[in-house]
Amino acid sequence: MSIDERIRAGLQGNATSYQPEVESSLDAVRGQRRHAWGRAGVAAGVAAAAVAVVAVLAWPGGPAPTRPTQAPPATSDLFGSYAAEVSSPARLAGRWVLELDGNGTVVVTPPDRYSGVVSGTLFTADSTTLRINLFAQDVCADLGNGEYTWAREDDRLILGADAEPCRTRLDFFTDNDWVASP
Repeated sequence: MSIDERIRAGLQGNATSYQPEVESSLDAVRGQRRHAWGRAGVAAGVAAAAVAVVAVLAWPGGPAPTRPTQAPPATSDLFGSYAAEVSSPARLAGRWVLELDGNGTVVVTPPDRYSGVVSGTLFTADSTTLRINLFAQDVCADLGNGEYTWAREDDRLILGADAEPCRTRLDFFTDNDWVASP
């Protein structure tokens, strides 16, 4: 017997040695399908109830929608240049200027004596929250971004700590007066 014949005989023997239980497996699948149709019916009922609630609320004469008493500030109110005479923390003391651009970049002008990394500073913001990575490459290395609530009061930028893992950055932003600069 040649090698080819032995391989073919072995493969044929292996192919006929396993006989799957097709009928019992098919019954299991049919049972799952029945349960799936039952779940689909429940989902359809929930969706129909949701549509009914929306229709009732939107019906003329239904409850009047509430309006906010004061609109949140536009994110564009945050864009611009801010300066501070930083005194806290002491190792960052001096005049700092931050230019927050609408494309999410921050141009940072530190005091002459500061030798840390300020390039690559980025931020994201919405109407109430500012997330910024200033000092992420040195003073706050491996601590992540800082998250602050923000508001404008005339020409001042008021920052409040929301989620800030770096104490130095927290003091830098919240202990100093940031004033819009031309």
